[in-house]
Amino acid sequence: MNIEFLLEDPSAQAALDSFLPKLIEPPHTFVTHAFHGKSDLFKNLPMRLKGYAARFKHDNKTKDWRIIVMINSNGADCRPLKRRIVDAAEAAGISERVTARIVVEELEAWYFGDVNAIRSVFPDIFRNLLNRKKYRDPDAIPGGTWKALDRLLKDSGYAKGFRKLADAEAIGRHLDPDRNFSRSFRVFVSAIRRILS
Repeated sequence: MNIEFLLEDPSAQAALDSFLPKLIEPPHTFVTHAFHGKSDLFKNLPMRLKGYAARFKHDNKTKDWRIIVMINSNGADCRPLKRRIVDAAEAAGISERVTARIVVEELEAWYFGDVNAIRSVFPDIFRNLLNRKKYRDPDAIPGGTWKALDRLLKDSGYAKGFRKLADAEAIGRHLDPDRNFSRSFRVFVSAIRRILS
């Protein structure tokens, strides 16, 4: 099985490239493709999916390919976002091969879902992080998870704060698919395991 990931931005690509080998092991493969934000992904999605459809039709080697389109909700209702992806897949005639996954609310929520992964990169971060009420549900952290993580790191003595691309790769390497308690992360992992089973 080969899974193609269409991602909203390079930080998602950095995180997944370092995390996915824990889930997708040989002989299975994966490829990640980063866009320049949600609007760029949605603008290019119809043509990209039609390109996959043409390839699937003429290349027997692609019979075991699947596509996961992953975007952040950024506080928006997930249903219309997912509907846009499903509609594009249906228009391309490959809806059975396309899975839509919405990160609630931003990718950094997945990091908050695995505090040990954050502490592997930033050991001086507060040990009792999960005792703080606002961090107990990573998908509902108020004010944006990127900003929350940036503030938390600065409060913990990391003057540079959160560097979206470099830290995504570093934390992604330590994410544990079975330890993370972000609901959107668990749904994402379940989708991959279902595809591979």
